[in-house]
Amino acid sequence: MKQQRHTLGSEEIFIDFEKRKTEVNKDCYKNKLPIPKFLDYRFINNTSRTYLNDNFEFYILGANNKDFFKKFDLISNPQMPDNWSNGYSKGIAISKKDRCVIFWGVIW
Repeated sequence: MKQQRHTLGSEEIFIDFEKRKTEVNKDCYKNKLPIPKFLDYRFINNTSRTYLNDNFEFYILGANNKDFFKKFDLISNPQMPDNWSNGYSKGIAISKKDRCVIFWGVIW
C-alpha cells in the first residue's frame, strides 16, 4: 500500500505510507516515545506539520511497544517505526497560554 485516500469534508487527502515509514525509522527518532500528531489537514501548510502550536508542553504518562491488546486482533500501524509496530501511548498536552488541556490515549 503506497498511498491511501481519505476524505475530509469535500476535500480528498492522500497519505504516502512508504514515505512516512522512511521518515519515522530515522536514527534521530530511535529513542523517542510516540505521541499523536494532532493533525487537522485543513490547517496544514508548507511550514507546519502539526495542528498544535509551540505553546504546548507534552507529558507522556505511559507508552509501550508491546501488543498488550491481543483480544482486539490489532494490525501493525504502517505509520509507526519498525520497533513500534504495535503498542500504546497515553498522555497530556498542555498550553497555559491558550488555556487548553488535551488528554490522549492511542492503541495500535
